[in-house]
Amino acid sequence: MAWKKLITRKEPFISHYLILLGLRDYLKESLGWGFNNRLDIFRKGNVDIYDRIEEIEELKKTWQKRIKKPNFLLEFFREYLKLANNLLSISKRIYSEDLKSASPQKLYRLYLQFCHSYASLTRYMNSPFIIEGLLTPRIQEWLKNKLEKKNQTKKLADYFVSLSQTNRAGFAAQQEIEFMGIVAEILARPHVRDTLKGNSLVKLEKKLSQVDPEINLRLEAHLEKYKHLPIINEEESWDKRYFVGLLSKVISQKVDAWEKLVELESYPRKIALEQSNLASKLRFSPQIEIYLEILREMAYIKDWRRNIFNLSHYLSRPLFDEIGKRANLTRLEIKYLTPDEVKRFLIDGKLTGRKEIKKRMEYCLVWLKQGNIGIYLGKEAKEIEKKEISKEQIDYKVKIIKGTPTSPGNVIGIVKLIRDQKEIEKVEEGDVLVTRMTTPDFIPAMKKAGAVVTDEGGVLCHAGVISRELKIPCVVGAKHATKVLKDGDKVKVDANKGIIKKL
Repeated sequence: MAWKKLITRKEPFISHYLILLGLRDYLKESLGWGFNNRLDIFRKGNVDIYDRIEEIEELKKTWQKRIKKPNFLLEFFREYLKLANNLLSISKRIYSEDLKSASPQKLYRLYLQFCHSYASLTRYMNSPFIIEGLLTPRIQEWLKNKLEKKNQTKKLADYFVSLSQTNRAGFAAQQEIEFMGIVAEILARPHVRDTLKGNSLVKLEKKLSQVDPEINLRLEAHLEKYKHLPIINEEESWDKRYFVGLLSKVISQKVDAWEKLVELESYPRKIALEQSNLASKLRFSPQIEIYLEILREMAYIKDWRRNIFNLSHYLSRPLFDEIGKRANLTRLEIKYLTPDEVKRFLIDGKLTGRKEIKKRMEYCLVWLKQGNIGIYLGKEAKEIEKKEISKEQIDYKVKIIKGTPTSPGNVIGIVKLIRDQKEIEKVEEGDVLVTRMTTPDFIPAMKKAGAVVTDEGGVLCHAGVISRELKIPCVVGAKHATKVLKDGDKVKVDANKGIIKKL
């Protein structure tokens, strides 16, 4: 049996251990079939994820039958919403509890409920991508045949991108709309606007609360609603100073806030109108209409799901912090224990040693093999990896890199390689932002970029969606772009054809 590498993520052990449980046990509850094999390789905070090709194909067959059902979308959303609400409910309870005075038994109950809800939601972790992969070639083939008759095949990529994207504002877009509303309100109040010019962020933050308490309260409410957005796992949440700095920057750039607000609010309607016009022009078959609706909803689900997980990671932090304090371990170290090991500590007083945890953080394999989960370290882990995983062959001297175009255009620019959120400030006007994948906190850098290139993703990924909103060229799924390209490289990005060329 052959392995297929899916993605690389910067996430701790516990998230992926729970995903294994979700894909093995809870997926079977919903589909009558679950994964029996998966391999996660952890290296210093990053995890490479591999699935068996045979099992991916089996999941495709399972979903192939499901998407033909008339009420597929409605049933899928109902179940997903129920699972998401369960996770948010326990996460909010954890955040509101007095954990310092909680007994070890209570801490474990909360921890177990969180793990159960988290694993339960992850049963569909890769299903939107599978469904997208099933429907995309069918829609593209239909479009190709239709456009060939009109001698318009050059429009295939543009039409597909326009038709397949969601026409609903995602959570990051909602944040920007509401933030721009605050900016517009400030610009209408000269005494507040002038306060936000110059000075240090510490002084600006203090002055804002003194000069206009109403605006200050609006900003604090905005922060409370969206501070979790950049958190994939252990990233820092946004704080008030972040938004005060953003306000100061936007105001200094003399942005027409009302015009920008109208543009942001009207974007989903613009997409919907564009899709409606194309539907009238192309006259879809009933089946293609259904496929497009499913594809758009999968795009929305991926964005919505990201927000649910990010919020749960933020709200559950106090629980992992409290368990860590009692074990004399950090929150991150606790996240390298299995649920059984946390139970042994809280209920039986037996703690896995820090030495073992450090080894897992440095390098370990978590292998779901024939339905059983094993953890492997050191020499044994290396031997398994060598035997099971073929070493990737990368041509570092290659001049042309290919990916999937998701937002059209041609740009020549200088590469800025972003390995994590801390390097975002490197991006300057017109640079070509090259990264593994983007998340909501990449948006300020994407606004400055001339083009975006990612290793991972498809037409409906975050980088593709945001780049289309910003009207900048974007190529995703370029596989080894972050390994082949380096800071300072001059490249041409042809996002009409999905080609990046080193100059």
